[in-house]
Amino acid sequence: MSLYFQTYLRVLKSNFMLVVMASVLLVLTFFIWAGFPFFLIGGAVADLTANLAIIHFCISLSRRTTFFRVLCANQSKSC
Repeated sequence: MSLYFQTYLRVLKSNFMLVVMASVLLVLTFFIWAGFPFFLIGGAVADLTANLAIIHFCISLSRRTTFFRVLCANQSKSC
């Protein structure tokens, strides 16, 4: 575990500017990938049904799967 930690710190120190840039871009573009399920999925489901409960359920379900995939992509183990 110590070797893994030291290697991780060495890579993080050498690529620190990339980490800063990625963090800033994540904050600036959050509304794009978080709003994607709301507008596209919500519009597609609204064309099929007029029930607001089903529309909101489908939007929240798609948002959960999007965030779950992002979290799984950041982990080394498969989810």
